[in-house]
Amino acid sequence: MITLDQINAFRAVFDKGSYSAAGRSIGKDRTTVRELVLALEDEVGKPLFEIQGKKAVPTQVAEYLFPRANHLVKQADDFQHIASTAYRMSLMEVKICYDVQIPSEFLALLDAEIAKEYPSLLVHWLHRNRNDALQLLENDEAHLALLPILSGLLPDQRVGIINIGACQLAAYAHPDSQLAKLETVTIRDLARYPQWVNEDVILTDKQVVKVSPMLQMVSNNDLAVRLLGHRGWTVLNLLDGNHYEKLGMVKRLNLEEKAKSYHNGVSLFYNFSYETDSTMKNIIKIVKKCSNLYLG
Repeated sequence: MITLDQINAFRAVFDKGSYSAAGRSIGKDRTTVRELVLALEDEVGKPLFEIQGKKAVPTQVAEYLFPRANHLVKQADDFQHIASTAYRMSLMEVKICYDVQIPSEFLALLDAEIAKEYPSLLVHWLHRNRNDALQLLENDEAHLALLPILSGLLPDQRVGIINIGACQLAAYAHPDSQLAKLETVTIRDLARYPQWVNEDVILTDKQVVKVSPMLQMVSNNDLAVRLLGHRGWTVLNLLDGNHYEKLGMVKRLNLEEKAKSYHNGVSLFYNFSYETDSTMKNIIKIVKKCSNLYLG
């Protein structure tokens, strides 16, 4: 039977080019490494290395097996890591709802930081409007939700709320549009053109996102930006807007003072059922840390 020790010794010799160097890299002596490789060769039925001086040169069979050996060892390492950290993970997966107004750059950073702390945790990102997100939290079908703050709307008693910052909003149009060519853009200018508004944003109480009498709904920012190539303008958070602007897809409009961009407060909503869960408590700390960088 082939063992992981044999595969690990084989990989080390393949990588280091000698039994001595392989032994040093995996903490075993040269003789042990050699015996492990010989045992593996007996199982395979063919030699894996040819000794040329002090070098162990891989055979064609070794070249064929090496990528597969890498895969097996990685799986074993993953298993060991998951097994060793499982004691401090009470949750195996987390569902996080988010509103379209939450910057995707912030969400990507947040996902990376959670994965760094919990590599085996399954994180599901669910794009939901405010009402649907809160309903999922109240029904124990989601754990967290990142949503803009709206006045007069409070969550259910089973849902907690933490204010974590704000995202700046600005108006954008296609670089070749008439609006983009204006040195200063007024409210009257904006009202003359169709405005693409994400259906989630319709719920907001910030009037900057509802200026034009020709409001047209769209379901995501990517499509809204592409639609600007034909007509109209839209409101985006600055982080996402800067990304599209670097790609040459939009231009931020220079609004006059009374039409300057607004900001939306952002809150983290969480289900009280998981308030004392150690994993969830730590993820909330991660959210706060990331929000200081991007939503401060």
